[in-house]
Amino acid sequence: MWAGHLGAALALKRADRELDLGWLFLGAQLQDVILWVLVLAGVEHVTIPADYATRHYLHFDFPYSHSLPASVVLALLTAMVTLLVARRRADGRRRWRAAGLLAAAVFSHFVLDVIVHPAEPLPDGNSTIGMGLWDAMPLAIAIELALTFGGLALWRRGASRNGCGGIRGVIVLVVVVAALTVTGMTVAPAPSSVRAVAVTSLISALAASAIAASSIGRLGRG
Repeated sequence: MWAGHLGAALALKRADRELDLGWLFLGAQLQDVILWVLVLAGVEHVTIPADYATRHYLHFDFPYSHSLPASVVLALLTAMVTLLVARRRADGRRRWRAAGLLAAAVFSHFVLDVIVHPAEPLPDGNSTIGMGLWDAMPLAIAIELALTFGGLALWRRGASRNGCGGIRGVIVLVVVVAALTVTGMTVAPAPSSVRAVAVTSLISALAASAIAASSIGRLGRG
């Protein structure tokens, strides 16, 4: 749910025009960034199923990056780091608001993944939490696009009212990400390797965050 995660970040951006959209994008994708780093390190695992051409989703073993405890801890750590980093740049109210929004962006990843991911068995005999909406792919796509463009619409209204620069760049970015997401969920062939998926996904997540940050510009402009 790449596009849906960005939609959640855009919706959260509406609550604080001072907070850089690039950081919200990175927060919403942070668990995936950690996942792919751990996959490359051999700590977590992703498999390409034989029926990928039919189902169009991967299987994940990611207890360290995507479990509920990990999501809570990561959101809290994000809030703590934000409070420390912003200590000299913002007053108390702004710091706490930014910390809360970034933590919410991080945790929103877990919430959205629970909706679409199927429950996966874990080595300890338990299983991950997942409602499995990817097994009803047309509905999953409709919900993801609603989240994506609903978040974009919320952000766009606030950005227009505040005279925010870089609006066109963010819109183009989100439309491209949505198109890539839908393509991957419908007609894309199976990936050549898990390593290729990991590297491509890492570059894509970081690039989307950087493009959002550069489109909006300095703190307080978006």
